[in-house]
Amino acid sequence: IQVGGSPGGNADLVLSYTYNMMGQVEKEYLPYAKTGNNGAFDKFSPERWSVYGTGEQAYAYNLTQYEDSPLMRVSRKMGPGKAWHTSDKSVRVTYGMNSTNEVRCYKVSSSGSLIASGFYGAGKLEVIVETDEDGHRSKTYTDSNERTLLTVSVNGEDSLATYYVYDDRNCLRYVLPPEASHRLAEAGTTDISVLHSLAYSYEYDKLNRMISKRLPGCAPIYMVYDCRDRLVLSQDGTRRTADTKKWSYFLYDSHDRVIESGEILLSAEQTCGELQLAAWENEHYLPSGTRTPLQYTVYDNYKPTENVTAHPFVAAVGYDTPYTLYPSGLTTSTKTRLLGTDDWLTETIYYDDRSRVIQTLCHYPEKGLRYRHTAYDFTGNVLRKQDNIGTDILETVYTYDDRARLLTKANTWNGRFTDKITYVYDALGRLTGRNYGDKVSESLSYNIRGWLTGIESQHFSQTLH
Repeated sequence: IQVGGSPGGNADLVLSYTYNMMGQVEKEYLPYAKTGNNGAFDKFSPERWSVYGTGEQAYAYNLTQYEDSPLMRVSRKMGPGKAWHTSDKSVRVTYGMNSTNEVRCYKVSSSGSLIASGFYGAGKLEVIVETDEDGHRSKTYTDSNERTLLTVSVNGEDSLATYYVYDDRNCLRYVLPPEASHRLAEAGTTDISVLHSLAYSYEYDKLNRMISKRLPGCAPIYMVYDCRDRLVLSQDGTRRTADTKKWSYFLYDSHDRVIESGEILLSAEQTCGELQLAAWENEHYLPSGTRTPLQYTVYDNYKPTENVTAHPFVAAVGYDTPYTLYPSGLTTSTKTRLLGTDDWLTETIYYDDRSRVIQTLCHYPEKGLRYRHTAYDFTGNVLRKQDNIGTDILETVYTYDDRARLLTKANTWNGRFTDKITYVYDALGRLTGRNYGDKVSESLSYNIRGWLTGIESQHFSQTLH
């Protein structure tokens, strides 16, 4: 029972549940509003749900049924609504085992190659079959290690199969989407051209860190880590095509946070393995070469660094002036290069003592400094925002009810009122209308499942089915 939870606070929102003999929730009823309840227990009464429409009172619940076994797994789910209940439109789940020649067996060789190894024997895999409200089936096959090996979407005579292949260390090595699995099944072999053009493949080092990733139709992405398992270098096919010595780099602070990232052109060409060997025992590894920084990031304080200077805080009437000097663990400043230029976009973020952003200052190379003030109530709702764009000021003021539902949103431009939106809710807290000033009003309607079914105003209407 949500005491006073209905808009206006004069009614409670009540949710009811029924249980089976094993103490499992069987029916979860939709909420209804009861005036003058004051948090008291309310006896079950079907007419309470008349708010959902004529004839819907008896179907205003979510139904969950369970299989007759000690595992007590879900076997059927049905949402609210007469149309669904009378047509038996439910989600059904069945559990079983695979049959002979049903699931292909793929393995990974010691060199990392994909090997087709026939089929899994009958009863080796668990299969969960879920049938949705429209009769479409999906099958999920898992092994004894609870790894998903195959998912199949079935629609009539058609089926789409996606295979997942793991190595002996339980690392995902290949994902074979439907087209790839179909072609491999037809060929009966693991055609490397099919894998490169249609499949996902991954390689790992001895510490199970991903060192190579290949997406369908793309060249592999190489990754290098330092001794603290932090990604310090990466190279995709585009950079490798432009110059095999060009990599992306990442530098970290003592808390493993990225403080600098960009591109580096190595002094000499090195393979991914050679770079990894050099980085293995280095806590702050960066190979020799020409760096082009693309972004700097500062945390925890506003002290100037070698590369970043924070913008000073700008006070504004109606907004918190005190800000925390040491926002531990939070980003305070960033400096980002505009690609293809030597210009930078700089940003400074100030927080209150609850780690909420109260001011953001951004400096654009051509447009100068812009900043936003934000004020909150004690629960964290935004009460007002002020955007300063050159000499212009746009301010937005928000009001809420005691359940944090937005009631009004009003804008002013340079101190002059421009527009206001008022939000209207029904007894259940659903948004049923928006009033744009005093000239345009908009109403919204829903079905018993809370799906939007209609929008109507003086200038526009739409019905959704």
